[in-house]
Amino acid sequence: KIKNDTLYSSFLMARNRFSELDSIKICMKYKKMKNSTMQAQPKINFIKSKKNRTYYIFVNKSYTRNGISYIDLTFNSLIGWYGHEISHIIDYRNRSNIGLVIYGLKYVTSKKFKRNIEFQTDSFNIAHGLGCQLLEGVEFCLTSNKITCSYKEKRKKFYLSPEQIIEQIDRNRVLKY
Repeated sequence: KIKNDTLYSSFLMARNRFSELDSIKICMKYKKMKNSTMQAQPKINFIKSKKNRTYYIFVNKSYTRNGISYIDLTFNSLIGWYGHEISHIIDYRNRSNIGLVIYGLKYVTSKKFKRNIEFQTDSFNIAHGLGCQLLEGVEFCLTSNKITCSYKEKRKKFYLSPEQIIEQIDRNRVLKY
């Protein structure tokens, strides 16, 4: 559904890091979103089992209210962004349909739950070797004058900081060697 070579190539680069999802169907689509650049979402179908579930990664074609557009991200940052969204899919895949509904409700109503999920998702991304790409995107968000201060504060509240990302990258390097 997305006919943009940069978006598609960066998606493939990120997806290749997640071999445990080789049999999982992930579709990319454009979607208008007010506050998100990308968003992973399961297609809940109460007839199909979770093994046959389809997942979507939606990409916002235009600028968000926060001043972010995928157009401003480097290729590496896009890989990190996709890795983050694919990491959400890792979390979704073992949940039942009802479990996903409950998950979604908790995500939008509990700041503590949301923070824990986003920290875990960033950690999955780093563990799959995409920490440097994630870091590049985070540093762009925190330093760009195009992005609103309110989004920068939200980013600091709910996601890993650059220092935490670097710490996890270093820890993963030590564990691998």
